[in-house]
Amino acid sequence: MYGSASPDNLNSPKRPVNARIPANLLESVPAASVLRQERRRHDIRFLLSSLFSALLVGGAFIFLGYDSPALPLILLAVVATPILLWRFRTLPVYIALISACLFELFPSPHADEFTGKTFFFLNINSIFQSKGMSMEGIPISIFEVILVTAGISSLTQAIFGKRVGLRLGMSFPALATYLLMVGLNYARGWADGSDYHIMLQEVRAQVYLAITYLMALNMVEDRRDIGRVFWFSALCIGFKGILYTYRRYITLGNGPISDQGVGSHEEAFFFNCFVLLLLALWLGQHQRRLIKWMWLLLPTTLLGFLATNRRAGTAGIIVAVPVIILAAYRALPERRRFAAIVGIAMLTAGPIYYQIFKNSPSQIAQPARAIRSHFEPDERDSGSNAYRDAENANIMATVKESLPTTLFGFGYGKPFLKVAKMVDIGNLYDKWDILPHNQILWIWMRTGFVGLLSFFALIATGIFACSEILRRRESDDRDIRTLAMWGMGVLVMLVVFGLLDLQISNYRNMIFVGMLLGLIEGFRQRTCNPSEHENAIVPVPAGSQ
Repeated sequence: MYGSASPDNLNSPKRPVNARIPANLLESVPAASVLRQERRRHDIRFLLSSLFSALLVGGAFIFLGYDSPALPLILLAVVATPILLWRFRTLPVYIALISACLFELFPSPHADEFTGKTFFFLNINSIFQSKGMSMEGIPISIFEVILVTAGISSLTQAIFGKRVGLRLGMSFPALATYLLMVGLNYARGWADGSDYHIMLQEVRAQVYLAITYLMALNMVEDRRDIGRVFWFSALCIGFKGILYTYRRYITLGNGPISDQGVGSHEEAFFFNCFVLLLLALWLGQHQRRLIKWMWLLLPTTLLGFLATNRRAGTAGIIVAVPVIILAAYRALPERRRFAAIVGIAMLTAGPIYYQIFKNSPSQIAQPARAIRSHFEPDERDSGSNAYRDAENANIMATVKESLPTTLFGFGYGKPFLKVAKMVDIGNLYDKWDILPHNQILWIWMRTGFVGLLSFFALIATGIFACSEILRRRESDDRDIRTLAMWGMGVLVMLVVFGLLDLQISNYRNMIFVGMLLGLIEGFRQRTCNPSEHENAIVPVPAGSQ
């Protein structure tokens, strides 16, 4: 009978509650006194760090005589950042993601500007100089300080943990070749007497691409981090959509938009990334709560996109959206019918929208006018197209200057040759003959055909990694599949933007793309080639020969 007690059970001694717990597990549990001591030490460390931070902030006010909290808060951040980077291993990845989505490289003159005033990507000595302080030193930005600190912290933890290793991924050979050509042409520019400040502005984004790729590949291992990347990207870009909509209709009073738009050019790239992420999530019917938030943010994001007034943005989204729809149709059999309906609806609505709005002066007609400008340009668009044609001709003349230049690059920091007549727009853009609009040709000019080929190999390996994830249906993690569809669209869109606008030399774009490449490659290894992932990092005892 269930629950009855046998004589043996009645006569046997009472067993302790933890009798079934293995002895080795019991021995591993620390005693209460040890836990109390550890807690006491933790409290003491917290109090001492709080006291030190308070003294630092107060001392900055007293000795420097500032009535603004900006500098003390910066000093406090300098103290807190190493501690946080040590405690939270993936924090540098999220710092890179949020900074790329939120912070402009330079502040705009508009009254509502504040994300551009963080000076996150500006050299520290330039920040002090902008405040009227005499400051000379190494040109290093706050973002680079965080990268260096994170690298030192990660290396120290690996050494003390006796686990030193680095995953490189299949994209690394192409990336390493590209960086090698970047380094060689930086040296050539230096030898030719180029201004190193200008060369740094050209080269930094390419270095950021490599660093963020390796960071994301080696630091992110938990699949839940993919969802966090989706949320942070959507909310940060959505916030910028609200800001740009406010600027367009409140700060500027719904007045005419200049050719340069109401903010940074690269913002159009990020607004497009928002739309592509929403499309990938919607097709997969995944992260439903995030989808709801993104639908709420979509109107202001689209209005913010229109306020940037970028023709490249329209071209990028037209090319990238079909890529994601086709990827979903191939990779998601259960959503194939829905993907086909979405694709047919867009093919039907697109021409209708174009015919209705191609001659309209309204703001909502901006994408239609951008398409029309390629076939029936008005006077303003004709001038812009002629300038770009002359610019491309001059870049190609520079590329063909000599066979070594064609193959291995012209070097950084030097103006391109001017065989075709161009309008000097130096009063509007001082680097007009250094950083041209067509940045695919810019890569060829600066790094040669070898550099251009390795850059396209990098993009191709990224797309291949996305395709491999989507092709293997047994990898049914929807976060990873959504990441692959989104990444494929973003990589294709980057190439389109690179052909039409200043994007590949932009810090923010390359940080974002490098991080996506690293995430995609890392989870490709884990889902498609687990043996490759297991063999990627080899435990090496510290100090071994």
